[in-house]
Amino acid sequence: MSEQKTGVVGLLKKVRFYHLSPSGLVRIMCHLLSGYRLCKKHAARFRDYVPASINSMTTAWNLSCASLSPMRTIIDAGANCSQMTKLLQIIYPNPKVLSFEPNPACHPIGDVHSLALSDVNGESTLYVAKDDYGSSVDVPRPDCVSEIKVQTRRFDSMGIDINSLPKPILLKIDVEGYELKVLKGFGEMLRSVDALLVEVPNDRDDSKPYDPVELYAYLKEFGFNNSKALFSWFNGAQPPEYMDVVFTRQAAK
Repeated sequence: MSEQKTGVVGLLKKVRFYHLSPSGLVRIMCHLLSGYRLCKKHAARFRDYVPASINSMTTAWNLSCASLSPMRTIIDAGANCSQMTKLLQIIYPNPKVLSFEPNPACHPIGDVHSLALSDVNGESTLYVAKDDYGSSVDVPRPDCVSEIKVQTRRFDSMGIDINSLPKPILLKIDVEGYELKVLKGFGEMLRSVDALLVEVPNDRDDSKPYDPVELYAYLKEFGFNNSKALFSWFNGAQPPEYMDVVFTRQAAK
């Protein structure tokens, strides 16, 4: 089977019912257009990122248009199969990559740590989704097909000298509701991070681990006083369920 046909088959396998709605079709077209523009801008082969990285393409394109210094280290919490980080490598050539992914079915890139970053060292339950995408720690999912025990670690307990990593450092977090725990696990090391790319929920729901106001307040304590939404996930006419947001420090005027 040709490389092009393999990409088409892979895309069809990822199609879900909500993708076939009007808003879903618009969303996927925006992703594809963003990915095409990103690859054209940086002379990368578009077909190398389809279908695996489709859902990250709009975020990556908008990040490429932001006025950030070229990142030389990417810390990827909730790496999955590095769908986003592979696009970030188009924007920031040859960065050092540290990937943290507890799901043994996923195979991320870079220096791989097969565990979940958290605010405590211990063990938790990983709820694995049907297609391995969107699996979550300690947050039960309606599409869960299995549960496995995984190791959790605070980043600041792992013996990684964050100040020896090439700067600037981008911390990318996509952990399905576990984002604030990951950030707290960095402790004071968070001050050595230059930018954060975080999936942020767009509601204040007591049944969830945290709300966006709490996340923004916590990051402000560490000087991340500037934020920009790169992508919002809409499902029909309802408000967006989550946003991909980049956080940076902005010098006081």
